[in-house]
Amino acid sequence: MDLYAIIHIPKEDNGKLRLHHLSLRDFLVDATRRNHKDLHVDEKGAHTLLLTSYLRLTSATLKENICNLDSPSILLAEVEKNQIQFELI
Repeated sequence: MDLYAIIHIPKEDNGKLRLHHLSLRDFLVDATRRNHKDLHVDEKGAHTLLLTSYLRLTSATLKENICNLDSPSILLAEVEKNQIQFELI
């Protein structure tokens, strides 16, 4: 399905999806349209699903002490630059 008419899809992988018309969002979450299952989004349910998915993902991928620091209260200035590593998923 081609959604370019209603959604801005950026070329960059890390770009944000955006609606071209904010009135579409209002239309989709309008409580009076709950009977139209194909054209209604339960906003609270969508936020709950997003949060639980985020928590599941971060719980599975985050690690404790990824830089192998001696203490959680160590200052950044005391950490060797090569000890700090960033890995993008």
